[in-house]
Amino acid sequence: MEQKNNPVPENPPVSQPSPAPTEERSSAAAKAPSALESATQRPWYSLPQEEAEKERLLPKPEYATLDAVFAWLMLALSFFFVRFFPVGTYPLGGLLGVWALLLLEGLYLHLSGHRLRLRGILLASLAAILSIGLILSGNVASRNLLFLLLLAAMAALAYDACGLAGRKLSSDGLLSHLANATLRFPFCALTALFPSLSLPLRRSHASRKLWKTVGWVLLGLCIAVIPTVIVAALLSYDAQFTALLERLLSFSLDGFFETVGDLILAVPLAMLLFGTLFAVKARAKKTGSAEERPFSVGRFRVMPPALLCAAVTPILLLYVLFFVSQWSYYVSAFTHVLPSGMTYAQYAREGFFQLFTVSIINALLLLALHLLMRTPPSGKPILRRIYSAVLALLTLVLIATALSKMILYIHSYGLTQKRVYASAAMLFLAVCFLSVLLRQLIRRFPSVPVTLVAGLLLAAAMTLGNPDALIASYNVDAYLRGDLETVDVEALADLGDSAIPAMVKLEWVWKEENLLGRLSHDEREALRLLSDLLDARAEKVLADTPSPLSFSIPAYRARALLSQRSASGE
Repeated sequence: MEQKNNPVPENPPVSQPSPAPTEERSSAAAKAPSALESATQRPWYSLPQEEAEKERLLPKPEYATLDAVFAWLMLALSFFFVRFFPVGTYPLGGLLGVWALLLLEGLYLHLSGHRLRLRGILLASLAAILSIGLILSGNVASRNLLFLLLLAAMAALAYDACGLAGRKLSSDGLLSHLANATLRFPFCALTALFPSLSLPLRRSHASRKLWKTVGWVLLGLCIAVIPTVIVAALLSYDAQFTALLERLLSFSLDGFFETVGDLILAVPLAMLLFGTLFAVKARAKKTGSAEERPFSVGRFRVMPPALLCAAVTPILLLYVLFFVSQWSYYVSAFTHVLPSGMTYAQYAREGFFQLFTVSIINALLLLALHLLMRTPPSGKPILRRIYSAVLALLTLVLIATALSKMILYIHSYGLTQKRVYASAAMLFLAVCFLSVLLRQLIRRFPSVPVTLVAGLLLAAAMTLGNPDALIASYNVDAYLRGDLETVDVEALADLGDSAIPAMVKLEWVWKEENLLGRLSHDEREALRLLSDLLDARAEKVLADTPSPLSFSIPAYRARALLSQRSASGE
């Protein structure tokens, strides 16, 4: 028994080294998650090449026949936008073009397999309603800004339709998704237009079929030359037909260069429009319509709270001392009593300058606090919330004071475009800082959605409300009531077609007062200038036959009133 058992050891020597590699593998496996975790926390530019390749925004482009068709449609529509539908000159054409863009976008997304949910339908409806402001406003700059806002809305619509915003859009990720939709994806596939345009030429079967069709068309045109010339010669006895042929066959070098210039301008617009749709579709195909990862600001929060608090505290104390020392100066805005030695114009301008400067500084400080301040281990950024609330509160005090100054200034001197836009900017800044303040006090307060809704309502009011007509009507009515001492008729004329109703009303009242001998010398001179301005405007408007695409409600009303004024002999 002993001889049988001795030669066979219980643990062969060959199996003894095996635990060591097992321990090494287990230790390596234990270290692997931490290494992976540290790699995922690094920014994208410090990742290894293979990991950075995985984080690439778009996959390798794959172009289909649908992309080729809509690329040509977008190029054609962009050319018509530049040539025939510029929103500043042709408001109705711009409105029709925007609606055509919305229809093309919806059709492209539908054929790509993406459906508009309720949120997308509401966004598309909002864009269609806001676009009506193109014919309601008489201000060219307002129309152009509205067009840019509509392009951003279309980008957000495509982004949401492809599912990149997720099914349930949280308020915390809303700002990140908006940045992705309007600032990131529209510029990710700008060059996708050209491969899509040339797709029929790069496919062998389609290329042969296309060139064969083009050859037959050219042969048919060559055959048609001789009979066409004969028929044209026989019909040339009619003078009107001959004049029409001369206009059609005439060649203008200026017109040729104008067409080429419009085409050059249309290409970047088509690249942006089609690139936006192609980018979100490609991204959704890569991720399976999964929610796009929001931007993470955690990687930037590396500064100790003590450092930033020490840097911000002197500024806060300076603001407090400034308000205390200038208390009577600021209270004057609410009591409508001017400080000694100042005019209304000086008082209001200085208030707006202070508002703008302090708001920019405070916005930068808030951005630094939220982006750079390190979050404590407890996860409760108490210092960040306190300092953000104090900064927002101080800015709100200054905004309220400046708004009171602006109201005092408007009550004394009337409205202008700059005063209206400055007041609108003040209101929007007040909503932004009030949202920041409430966010620090109520953690679940949706600050970003509230700010965006306020911005949309303000944009709707500035476009659908026709502020130029409001300015002219307010100034004329305030002057007739006696609230304003004078009215600047040249400033009214600078407001364009929107001010024509108020100008005609003022001219009629002044003429009635002049017949009764109640006008002063300055008012009679102003009446003479107003009549000359209206005569010049009527001569220009009534002499031209407007294009149907240039229709706008202010222009229509102005033309009707000027025609009535000319017919009555005034």
